[in-house]
Amino acid sequence: MMSIKRNKPFSLLIKPISGKCNLACTYCFYSAMSDFLSETTDNPNMTEYTASILTASYLDTYQKEYIFAWQGGEPTLMGLDFYRYIIQLQMRYGKCGDTIANAIQTNGALLTKEWAKFLSQYNFLVGISLDGPPKIHNQYRKYKNGYGTCADVMRAISLLKTYNISFNSLTLISAANVRKAKTVFDFLCNEGIHYQQYIPCVEISQNGYPMPFSIEPEDWGVFLCEIFDEWIKFGVGKVSIRLFDSLINYYVSGYHQQCTNTKLCNQYFVVEYNGDVFPCDFFVTKELKVGNVFSDSWQEMTNSTVYREFSIRKSALSRDCALCSYIDFCGGDCPKYRCINTSMNSNLSRLCNGWKIFYEHALPQISKISEAFSPCH
Repeated sequence: MMSIKRNKPFSLLIKPISGKCNLACTYCFYSAMSDFLSETTDNPNMTEYTASILTASYLDTYQKEYIFAWQGGEPTLMGLDFYRYIIQLQMRYGKCGDTIANAIQTNGALLTKEWAKFLSQYNFLVGISLDGPPKIHNQYRKYKNGYGTCADVMRAISLLKTYNISFNSLTLISAANVRKAKTVFDFLCNEGIHYQQYIPCVEISQNGYPMPFSIEPEDWGVFLCEIFDEWIKFGVGKVSIRLFDSLINYYVSGYHQQCTNTKLCNQYFVVEYNGDVFPCDFFVTKELKVGNVFSDSWQEMTNSTVYREFSIRKSALSRDCALCSYIDFCGGDCPKYRCINTSMNSNLSRLCNGWKIFYEHALPQISKISEAFSPCH
């Protein structure tokens, strides 16, 4: 009997255009992080050959579901023909019975009817970046000429709705909107966006101080509490918010859906345009390169010292975390947010106080809501 190659499940976050983008968002972290990758080229576009090696090797691993998440920079800059080729590769190398899923995170500016038809035909899940109504969104999300992008984002969302494409909004919570939770939530809901994700903006300057657009921990906690209260009032089953859904899932199954809440950082790999592989898009550095799809197998990269050491780094918690009643929920938070506190307590998330404010406020109600989803209910 033929043996099936088993491996720890993982998904791929693919950067086919690296950090290249048609926008110049004030708070973008990836364009600077991936600068070293463009030291040898001015054209960081994934070649068809790299795409074929990547696709064939990933589909040769054993997964319950093969997840290709396309991100940037702005991944639509690769052009529609690139993704048509990706679909051909997935059909060529996929095995009978395989479940293959594609997702793309976009600013929406380049979406057209042709794009929409393609995304609909091949069931892409689309994440679209939207920080709130125009006055809020346009504060940081701008074109290189300084003009805001909200009008084009809303045009793209209209296309997604017209072609019945599954999509969610990704809202970065920055100084522009952290104190405007109800405004943001109401705007998204009024636009018919009922799948929402909120991400904290925490960026630190080279001298160790928060950037002007970053948020304060307490503001983050209050924002989440206000969003939670609006979510409850609007109707739990009517709007899906990733953080809240993940907490409900944890109560029911004991499993965290978000990597920020897990004990280890080993749920996915980042693949850059040239086939270089990294453990996380917050940590695309020369020191944390785990391999390349041309020279290393996924099994070798999964078992590499660099990847294993990075994975367990998350479990090295602050001394306060061991005593915290919320540690099972936050997992010590994302390592990106650690070691950047003004306090002397190293390895504590900068957002710790904010998370405590939120958990104290929301967990009792989330626990009750979860009872309705329990198998024993």
